Amino acid sequence: MILDLMITSKCEFLNVSPSGPIKGSIIKKNIFYQSDGLSVPFLEADFSASELLELSEFPKLSDCAIDSNVYFATGVYHNCLDQLGELKKQGVDSNSVVADPCFEGLEEAGFMLKSNSPAIKLGIKQIDFENIGLLKSKMRHTGQ
Repeated sequence: MILDLMITSKCEFLNVSPSGPIKGSIIKKNIFYQSDGLSVPFLEADFSASELLELSEFPKLSDCAIDSNVYFATGVYHNCLDQLGELKKQGVDSNSVVADPCFEGLEEAGFMLKSNSPAIKLGIKQIDFENIGLLKSKMRHTGQ
């Protein structure tokens, strides 16, 4: 799973569960940004008893390749550090950081990164807003 950017005001950022493959999953070079100051889990393994009965072994976050992410929740920096510390104890996110990703024009839904962004230092690339979303193409039927 390569997300690039997840901005949320919900109760969690990313919930990893055995409803899909866990081993071999990739969660790298993403920005997890939470703006309303709530202390929510960045990554959470959520397994129901019935799901676990169907598995041959208990899945762990360390079954995924999770690294080089930027985590930030406004106003709860110390909680973010604690969460990242717990993830590192589970064998993931060894190069990830808790830091303001330094968005430019966030209030106007602008998600460009400033040149001093810690995300850029981790190898996270700017999103090319000109070439994402629905694009016109000779190959695509437009209904016209």
